[in-house]
Amino acid sequence: RRESTHYQIIAAKETEAMAKEMEKSYPDRFTFHPTQWEKFPDGTDKIEIGGFYPHNLLSGEHVLFLASFHNNDVTLSQFQVMICLLQSFIESLTIVLPFSPVGTMERVVREGQVATANTYAHMFSSLPNCGRPTRLMVYDLHTLQNR
Repeated sequence: RRESTHYQIIAAKETEAMAKEMEKSYPDRFTFHPTQWEKFPDGTDKIEIGGFYPHNLLSGEHVLFLASFHNNDVTLSQFQVMICLLQSFIESLTIVLPFSPVGTMERVVREGQVATANTYAHMFSSLPNCGRPTRLMVYDLHTLQNR
């Protein structure tokens, strides 16, 4: 029997409850490391990713990042965390995005319009390489097939 992969979970603030539930339900598969999602007085990010201090528990590990792109501010913050993770000698990164907020804006019908789904795809494609492909899993329950 093949052993199950153990994942270190890093979560956006909005997905922390899911991360805690996953760890509680499957402690042999998941370990959650809370992240401090704060801001400096000028509004720029002050983020401290869990699992690094006082000892690096993420290096060489499979990391599951539970994302939430519900607005542009948190989206940029989470891309910064994904870049930091990928530059931290992790074994692999799997990104779980419960829904894609730009999923219906994938093409331009008038010159000058921004196909935001395309720009997000470019941002994901531009993430650093950790040696293995970064996996992106999107679950969008707003599709007609899932209603």
